[in-house]
Amino acid sequence: MTPLYVGGERELLVFEAAADGLRQLQSVTVGAMPSFLSFATSRRALYVAVESDDAVASLRLDDEGLLHTTGHCAAEGGPAYVALDRSERFVLSASYGSGELHVARLDEAGVLAGRVASLAVGRNAHAVRASHDNRRLYVPCKGDDCVVELDFDASSGRPSAPRRLSCPSGSGPRHLAFSADEERMYVVCENDCSLLTFVREGSSYRLASRVETLPRAFRAGDTGADLHLSGDQRFLYVTNRGHDSLSIFSLAGEFPERLDNVPSVGAWPRNFGLNGERELWLGGQESSTVERFSRDPSTGRLRHEASFAVNQRVFWVGTAKGAAAP
Repeated sequence: MTPLYVGGERELLVFEAAADGLRQLQSVTVGAMPSFLSFATSRRALYVAVESDDAVASLRLDDEGLLHTTGHCAAEGGPAYVALDRSERFVLSASYGSGELHVARLDEAGVLAGRVASLAVGRNAHAVRASHDNRRLYVPCKGDDCVVELDFDASSGRPSAPRRLSCPSGSGPRHLAFSADEERMYVVCENDCSLLTFVREGSSYRLASRVETLPRAFRAGDTGADLHLSGDQRFLYVTNRGHDSLSIFSLAGEFPERLDNVPSVGAWPRNFGLNGERELWLGGQESSTVERFSRDPSTGRLRHEASFAVNQRVFWVGTAKGAAAP
């Protein structure tokens, strides 16, 4: 059994996928609006941005994949995203309302053990990712049209020396992903439904490409949301709200080339995740649904397979694909 995890407006939900639908195994209350999840790879642990409670939470996964809360830590300003540094000794969160980056320490069991740093980085900070060498952090700031690059001290957990990597005016950078060799940084922009490609230049990055994620002209109400690369690095996927679609990009050339857009089926697709190479799960925030797509690894194409109703709006959906196996 591979449990499916959902972050909703009220609770964390755990499901088992069955032939006739999704069977709910558990609901866990960690606070108001557990909107984004991140799994550890080195231990059975999960970390959650509890957006409306200005906090992050840590949870333990048992042998069945069920969740048990282990700790909370303050993260003021409405944390919209949570991630781990590469050593998995610190939890990183980006607060949308205050534009702050927060860093909390973990003990040896992976339980939150107190905050070590908070730093204002830019308006509407929307995500945070650590570089592969764990020496830098990258924070897209939607309100300032930039990605903030910071030095990171992996021994103390303290970020410093913020520098701005500019994005096009009005684009609203939201989420980012690195190529496996870290020579490319891909950024999905909320305000104009574009995909930016930054290329490595020395120790930093330079904006090199911008491409539309929609098959038609941008309209009021369209917003870019989430992005993920396939495991083989051949394809990249983006969700578009308003247009309610998934964009499929080929990475065969120097820069991404849009191959297709498929309907998301679920309304307002805020988040999605790949489960292996042949399955994709998507959350329909405003339809309160979870959507399952099959994926052809050779072509990158997607096919909608099933839609499942959930009893609350869906903000995050995925499996513990990177977590230590039970």
